[in-house]
Amino acid sequence: MQNMHEKKCFCDGEKLVAIISEAASAGISLQADRRIPNQRRRVHLTLELPWSADKAIQQLGRSHRSNQSSAPEYKFLISSVGGEKRFACAVARRLESLGALTQGDRRATVGAKGLGLQSFNFDTKWGRQALATLMRVVVRAANSPFTLPTLPKDEKDELMQAFSKDGTIFSGGGADPELSVGIDASLDTEKKASVGVFLNRLLGLTLVRQNLIFDYFSKLVDHHVRVARREGKYDEAIAEVKGHRVEITDETVLQAETSTRGELVHLNVEVDRGIPWDEALAVLASATEDAAHEKAAKEAQAQHRGRNAFTDMRSLRGRAEVAGFYRSNIPNPATKKHYVALAIVGKTYTAGDTSGTIRVYRPNTGISQMQKVDLLQRYGKIDAADVKKEWKALYDNGDKHCSHGPKCKHGAKCQVGKRTQQKHVLQGSLLVSMRKAEAIIQKRTGNAIRLGVCRVVETDDAGKSVLGIDLPTCYCQNVMDELQEEDM
Repeated sequence: MQNMHEKKCFCDGEKLVAIISEAASAGISLQADRRIPNQRRRVHLTLELPWSADKAIQQLGRSHRSNQSSAPEYKFLISSVGGEKRFACAVARRLESLGALTQGDRRATVGAKGLGLQSFNFDTKWGRQALATLMRVVVRAANSPFTLPTLPKDEKDELMQAFSKDGTIFSGGGADPELSVGIDASLDTEKKASVGVFLNRLLGLTLVRQNLIFDYFSKLVDHHVRVARREGKYDEAIAEVKGHRVEITDETVLQAETSTRGELVHLNVEVDRGIPWDEALAVLASATEDAAHEKAAKEAQAQHRGRNAFTDMRSLRGRAEVAGFYRSNIPNPATKKHYVALAIVGKTYTAGDTSGTIRVYRPNTGISQMQKVDLLQRYGKIDAADVKKEWKALYDNGDKHCSHGPKCKHGAKCQVGKRTQQKHVLQGSLLVSMRKAEAIIQKRTGNAIRLGVCRVVETDDAGKSVLGIDLPTCYCQNVMDELQEEDM
C-alpha cells in the first residue's frame, strides 16, 4: 500500500522524485501519462545496472509506456571499473535486439542508440576482432597497432612487487593471474571467441588489472571501428546509400494502404558521391596520423624487446610510401583529361598481412578499391599542390557529362563516372515487395535476380532514415508500372 501511495503522489505532482527498486517497481507505471496531472518529462537515472538485461529493460519500462505525452530521458551512472562494462554491454545488446523486434530496426529510438548505450555494446563484429587482436598481442603473435598503456603511477610500486617489468601484464608476466580466472590467451581461437565470456572473466581480476585490460580492449575496438569507417566497411549488415550528399527528391505511391497490406512507395534518391578537396586532405591526414602512431608503437616494442623483436618495419615504410595523391599515366581517350586519385592502404598492417588492397578516393566517383600493383602501373605519385587544381575541376564538373565524353550515345541518361547518381528504392513491406520486384524482373529478363535491402539516410539536419529495396535503374520503370497496374 505504501508503494501505491507514493506512486499516486508522484503521478499527481505532489512529489517530483520517485525512487524505485527491483522488488518494489514490479507493475508500477510512472510514465508521463496523458490522464494524470503530472505530465512533466521524466528523467530516469539508473544508479546501478542489474546483472540481467531483461531486468534492466523491465526497470526502464517503468517510465516508458504507451499513452505518454513525452518520452523519458535516460541517464546511466557507470563506474570506470572495467568489469562493470560487462553489464552495460549486455543491456545494450538486448536493447538493440528489442529495437529490431519491435520496429524492424535495431537502430530505432527504442534501441541502444536512443538510450545512449550503443557505445557499450562490445559483442559485435568489431569487438570480436579487437578481442582476437588483444589475444595475439598478449602471446606476441602480432604487434599492437598503437603503444600499449603504461601502469598508473599510484599503483606502480604495488604492482612492481608482483611483476618484474613495467607492462608485463600484457607481455607474459600477467599470464598466471589471467589464467586463474579463465582468460586464456592461447592460439586456440574457439576458447577466445566470445566477448561475453571475456568480459565475465574480467570480473575475477583486481580493479587495476580490470581497468588496464579493458582500457586496452576498448582502444582496440575504437581502432577497428575507425579503420572500418575510413574504408567504408562499417555496419555492413544493411547496405547504406552513402555519399557526400544524400537526398530523397521524389516519392510516388505505387500501392495504397489497405486492411491486408501496407503502403508501397517508390523513392527517387539523389546521391552526390564526390569528395571535395578539403575532405580528401582530411582523409590523408587521418591515415598519416594512424601510420605515425603505429610506427611509434613498433619502434617502442623493438626497443623494449631487443633486436629479435617480432616487427616488420619495411612493410610499415611501404604503407607510408603508398599513401598520397596520384595522376593517371594515360588520359581518358574520350575527355582527354587525366584521372586523379588519393590512395590509402586499405588494410591496417598486422604481422603476416600481405594484402595489397588500396583504398582509392576520386573527386567525382568517391571510394573504390584497387590492387597496389595496378595503382603503381597506371598512376604516378604527385604532390598535393600539383593535383589540387585538377581535383577541384573534376569535382566541380563531375555532373556535366559521363566518362564517355560529350559524344556518348546514351546522352544525359548515362551515369558512368558522374558525380551525382540517381537511385531507386521501394519502401514498404520489404519481404512482399522484394518478392514481387524479383518476379517482375525475372519475367522481363528470364534470369533470376536477388535484390538487396538498403538504408537511405538523408544528410541534411532534418533528414529522415528509411529502409527499402534497392532497385536497378534499368528495371525500375518496369517494376513501377506492373505494381501500379496490380493496384488498379
